[in-house]
Amino acid sequence: AAVRLDPLGRIAGDMFIAAATDAWSSLEAAVTRTLAAFPFPPGCVPRFGRTRKAGLDARTFEFHVPPGVGHGTAEWSNLREELARAPLPDVIVRHAIGLYELLAQAEASAHAVAAESAHFHELGDWDSVADILGAATVLAALPDVIWRTQPVPLGRGTVRTAHGELPVPAPAAAWLLRGLPCTDDGLVGERVT
Repeated sequence: AAVRLDPLGRIAGDMFIAAATDAWSSLEAAVTRTLAAFPFPPGCVPRFGRTRKAGLDARTFEFHVPPGVGHGTAEWSNLREELARAPLPDVIVRHAIGLYELLAQAEASAHAVAAESAHFHELGDWDSVADILGAATVLAALPDVIWRTQPVPLGRGTVRTAHGELPVPAPAAAWLLRGLPCTDDGLVGERVT
């Protein structure tokens, strides 16, 4: 079966998880189990909910990280080891590592270093790790799905990062968008993360 993602306003890991768990309600329990099995710091928990935006009902997902917990692992080699050691099904670990390998290649391209030496800033934060693990769980649970996307909005302007102010889309995001259909919707701000 084919599933079409329609990133009308924007797309990010938490939005993908929210949309998938809205379409397949059984995935909420699977994502929750995955996140409970990973060694996140105490107090880190997933939260699923609903909201109304512009009069429409929408599913939400966020990963709550208590204040003062700190950041996750920023080095790709360390993060890969943490994922490999986690008591998770192999298929979820493979998908998570595969997603992070794409991110490592994008970061390596932006910094002109080897992918093995990639350093994640925001991508190594606990909520980003949860987004990757949640997305990996969705992909593992739906192995026969062919994922397609409508044009992805690029956004414009700048975004503040660990490297300072960068153009939108940021260099690593632009690298990941190569070959995908994209559109300029004329809106200012970061539209794809």
